[in-house]
Amino acid sequence: MSQLIIETDFQEESDNFWDKKLISFLNKVSSQPYKYDYFSLLRQLESIKFISNEKILGKATHPQQERIRVKQEPSLIFSPRNIQSVTLSPRYIEISINGFGLFGPSGPLPLYITEYAYERKHQYGDNTWVGFINIFQHRLAILFYRAWANAQSINSLDKNKRDYFGRYISCFNGLDSSIAENTGFVHEFSKRYFAGLLLKQSRSAANLQQLLNRYFKVPVAIETNIGRWVNVEEEKTKIGSTIKYKLGEGLLLGDKLYDVQSKFRIIIGPITLDGYKSFFKNGFNTQRIKEWIYLFVAEEYELEIQPILMQQEVPKLNLGNTNQLGLSMWLGNVSQDAKDLIVSF
Repeated sequence: MSQLIIETDFQEESDNFWDKKLISFLNKVSSQPYKYDYFSLLRQLESIKFISNEKILGKATHPQQERIRVKQEPSLIFSPRNIQSVTLSPRYIEISINGFGLFGPSGPLPLYITEYAYERKHQYGDNTWVGFINIFQHRLAILFYRAWANAQSINSLDKNKRDYFGRYISCFNGLDSSIAENTGFVHEFSKRYFAGLLLKQSRSAANLQQLLNRYFKVPVAIETNIGRWVNVEEEKTKIGSTIKYKLGEGLLLGDKLYDVQSKFRIIIGPITLDGYKSFFKNGFNTQRIKEWIYLFVAEEYELEIQPILMQQEVPKLNLGNTNQLGLSMWLGNVSQDAKDLIVSF
């Protein structure tokens, strides 16, 4: 079983420079390279703390900003594996690959170029030609990996603050993905999950019901056209005011107007007692609903929340416990689901 090659002249320096966990991982790769794919290997290396502190692979403006070197040895064999070998030098991890590259039967260069490079290296000890080709080989291989990684949505989660794919989804919703994911009560991933509902220009009560039902995993109903009394400006209720209103043309009788177009109610349940308490005025789930409503309809409408408590979950009237009369405690026996509480905002 082969071990990771570490250049002997730099053994002590390498031990100090490279993390021991990284060396242990590369030893596994070196002993069984046939088990690793080129893309998966670079993805794991890029996720390791030491490597992740460097420039993103494929984004660096100079090779010295990358701690990985990808090369290809000249050969005419049809190799059954992607990774030929892994070598740890004092400053770089050198990965020799097969298949993708300029040399070999699958490469774009004529076969006699591969033969010439092989001959110069193995018969004359001249590695100049191979080293020159690998300058370009490294850049092409790294760009090939970056093109693959950018097309894989899950890869964006390997590193903090580099979630490019998540940013693309957030753009559908008009959300600011630069804000930390947990600054609000609703996680950024949840907002992205419901991007299809949030990007619609006309948002219906049915869409909101679908969103809340799926998010909270409890029965949800939306009751629209909830009536409310709206205070009318005094100028619109007086004849002879500075603004000249007429009956039927802006002047109103009375100082209040009954409105059924700007308020709706969210009915939640039946749910358990713990879930019921989370929908109180300052409950955690109430804060999450308010954030969803703001994302869905902004501040255009007034909101009411009506949580419904399961009949079997209704607590008995006992003094000294944490339940509150009028919120989570009832007088007498309750023979049906408790739906008395309505929280207004």
